[in-house]
Amino acid sequence: MKKVLSILLVVLLLFGVTAAVAEVSKIEPQKVKLAHIAGETSALNRALLKFADLVKERTDGQLEIEVFAAGILGGETELKEMVSMGTVQMVSTGWSLLTNKLSYSIAYFGYYQMLDRDELNAFYSGEIAKKFYDAYEKATGVRVINHNFYQAPRNVMAVKPIEKLEDLKGLVMRTPNGVSVDLEAWASWGCQPVGMAISECFTAFEQGVIQAVEMPSSYMSSYSFAEAGAKYIMKSEHQIYNNLMGVNAQWFDALPADIQQIIIDSANEAGDYCKELESADDQAYIDDMVAKQGVTVIEWTPEFKAQLKELVTPVYLENQKKALEEADALLN
Repeated sequence: MKKVLSILLVVLLLFGVTAAVAEVSKIEPQKVKLAHIAGETSALNRALLKFADLVKERTDGQLEIEVFAAGILGGETELKEMVSMGTVQMVSTGWSLLTNKLSYSIAYFGYYQMLDRDELNAFYSGEIAKKFYDAYEKATGVRVINHNFYQAPRNVMAVKPIEKLEDLKGLVMRTPNGVSVDLEAWASWGCQPVGMAISECFTAFEQGVIQAVEMPSSYMSSYSFAEAGAKYIMKSEHQIYNNLMGVNAQWFDALPADIQQIIIDSANEAGDYCKELESADDQAYIDDMVAKQGVTVIEWTPEFKAQLKELVTPVYLENQKKALEEADALLN
């Protein structure tokens, strides 16, 4: 009996030591800014709010993350600069997070090039992507810590119907600011692409400065482009990618290792939640715009998509070579 009690005592003591080790490191309570450009009702924003709740709970309230949606702190160009400077500690954007220093790297996500989610996720975790992450951190002080916040497929929204290559000729297409590869891609289809912050697009539609945008349906809905005259959605599904989470590396490295891990684990969990939301929401956003805003939906045929892929693929092959050269130059 004494032997049994001794064993129990040892187990309890070991459990007590383990519990003590598992306690969260104590830090000075702080508020952290996390910014993005998606709308407040978007799957991304809801998932990031969940992320903030998880971090607050798991750090015993020591780390409180404030989520700023809809570009309220600035467009992607401004947010990238702010997280590099540390005035914003965290940012969530697409691969365009990296394009101010690695302008050609988005060629790996080219239109009609990588549309399988498993292939996409393997790329994010692979050696080429890691090379880009390392080069970007060295150049800007911004570290990528997560890449599993899904975006729905990108479609086209325009002031006129587009169903064949001739309809794209001369079309003024808005693309994200600072992404030169996107400009080349749309130009290969005969468009007149123009880089522009998403926050400027509503007015640009109203004034006739642009005729079309390409983005996930949640963005089309959140920014109410139909009210500015864009009444046609083309189900082009020309590109998919996930949002990255970037952090100011100096701020992140100043945190204890266990709190860093809490942030990473919470981001991964919230990213899985975003996947669930995005899958359910995508068609719902389109249906809502059809029902409430008089939007017409046009499905692009497989033949049309194949024609566009053939035209644009050389653009991406050339730019992928440039992307690796660009990364090597930053790392060396």
